[in-house]
Amino acid sequence: MKDLLTLIKDYLNQKDTDFAILINGQWGSGKTYFWKNDVTPNLKNIDCPFVKGKDGKLEKYDTAYISLFGLTSIDDLNQKLYSAYYPILSNKAYVAVKEIINRGAAFFKMKGLDKGEENSLVEFFFNKPKNKVVCFDDIERLDSKLLSQVLGFVNQLTEHENLKVILLCDEMVLEQKAKDDYQKIKEKLIRFTFHFKPDIDTTLPNFLSAYGSPEFTKFILLHRDLIGNAFHNGEHNNMRTLKFILDLFKKVFDAVKDSAGVNKEDWESIQCRLLLFLTSYSIEYKKVSNKALLDKTKDINSDWLLQEDLLERMLAPAGTYDEKKVEEKPEEEKFIQDFKNNYLNIEGYRFFKYFQSISDYIHTGYLDKDCFEKELIGLQGEIDKEKVSREQYLVNQLNQGLLLDDGVYHKCLDETIDKMRNGEFAIQSYPTLIGILLNVERSGLYDFKLSEELMAQISLGMNESLKISLYDERFSYYGTMIRDEDKRFNETLKLAQTLNDSIEENTLKATAPDLIDAIKKNDLDRIKEILTGDVSVQTPFLHYLSGKDVMEAIEGAENKTKHHFDLCLQRRYPHKYIHETLISEYVFVEELNHLLKEHIAKINPANIDKLNLIGIQKNTEMFMTPRK
Repeated sequence: MKDLLTLIKDYLNQKDTDFAILINGQWGSGKTYFWKNDVTPNLKNIDCPFVKGKDGKLEKYDTAYISLFGLTSIDDLNQKLYSAYYPILSNKAYVAVKEIINRGAAFFKMKGLDKGEENSLVEFFFNKPKNKVVCFDDIERLDSKLLSQVLGFVNQLTEHENLKVILLCDEMVLEQKAKDDYQKIKEKLIRFTFHFKPDIDTTLPNFLSAYGSPEFTKFILLHRDLIGNAFHNGEHNNMRTLKFILDLFKKVFDAVKDSAGVNKEDWESIQCRLLLFLTSYSIEYKKVSNKALLDKTKDINSDWLLQEDLLERMLAPAGTYDEKKVEEKPEEEKFIQDFKNNYLNIEGYRFFKYFQSISDYIHTGYLDKDCFEKELIGLQGEIDKEKVSREQYLVNQLNQGLLLDDGVYHKCLDETIDKMRNGEFAIQSYPTLIGILLNVERSGLYDFKLSEELMAQISLGMNESLKISLYDERFSYYGTMIRDEDKRFNETLKLAQTLNDSIEENTLKATAPDLIDAIKKNDLDRIKEILTGDVSVQTPFLHYLSGKDVMEAIEGAENKTKHHFDLCLQRRYPHKYIHETLISEYVFVEELNHLLKEHIAKINPANIDKLNLIGIQKNTEMFMTPRK
């Protein structure tokens, strides 16, 4: 804002000016704050070349600030102006201004005024001090009829009394109210118009000084890019919103410091996530004030799909990415898409989480600390899960595409390829990684080619990765959400799914002997977990068991174990037949049923052991019944 200060100083050094200066900016852009905190202190250090004091030295400039919000008449304006010129005089002197206007100069001898008050009134009406810079704010908030009178009043001050006058307003609103007369008025009254653009980097330190917290100030200044980019992307420059955000976040900031549910090493990460949500939600709250629409942000997750969309934008041939498709969406969907584009792609802060406690705080001014503490504990848990391996870090980096510096991206690419060759990624990651490499090849980066030789090395690495990979049932069915028509991608996906299935087979083969061991040891809890656990109840591991081995284990088990085994089988096949997901276990059940029949026939006379075995045998026979 140095340009504006220079403009005002040049204005002050001109003698007998007959015009005003207009500082134009949207409501809330920080014009008033700038005038009071930057301009006024500077002006008070400038000599007025036209006014000397009693000692013969030049007087310093002073300012008189007047907000016109709520103004009802020109009489009211005279009183406001007099109060700004002589703030320490008595209320009786202020009242006298109106009386003088109504009754004439004879009223200067009004009873009860002292000599100083009489002199100030004479000076105010006939010879206002030239070292006063008068600032009129909120002109555009006047009604149309009074606006015309006020602009005429200001013209009297500038053209006939040669006073220095600064006007603060939103010129677009002012022009709409003044209508056709505005250009004529402006030409006569205003010579220079300065378009005020708020500067967060300049405003932030001024705002932060009011909180008296070095720790809070240091954190906000360290992450000023988050706030600045959010305001820029959201096309919002209202500094009142910035102050609103800082006021609310100070309480949130302190609550995190006092929380027992936050690990010290994750403190800054948590504060950043809270700041991103509070900033982005507050900007939109000030713009739309529609809670139902704002609460749709609950459905937003800053996952890898967003990064995939970013890659699509960056790697699509010029002119082929359809930006207009966003505009065609319904209001709610468009709002969410715009929200994602504006706030979830801020470099260095690509994470988003909705906080109900903070949403309520923004709307009501009340922060429910119990709800906030629960959300903090949940966030800490999520961060613990996000503490990724080096391999996941590389995937995340490559997904950021052209946002990385050239050297960083190239280094990550080389390291990723080496780890793919060595089998250091989970098997399910390989199709996604091949998709990234294909995009690199298509974009022409570094003349990279996904050659047959490299593909062969990567295939070997995939087989090697079986040593570190776990089975993923969803991957076998759905693969990856990335789609690519390239033959290399589809071959990689097919191989990855085949290897994923082999992991399941090896896992099942390892699980099967555990059941026999649990039966032999009469471990009822283990039998239940193996046969009816959330995962195992849908896993056909009995296919890998020998009916003979299980029969031998049952023969030597206690009667309570036999009975428990029977109950668990009934829970495993609750529909009284073998469900299609477990159909490969049919051979095992059939073999066990046959062996049970043979063994039961040899037991005479009948005993409890025989009765338990009969129960198992009848149920296995029922399970073999075809589905009706």
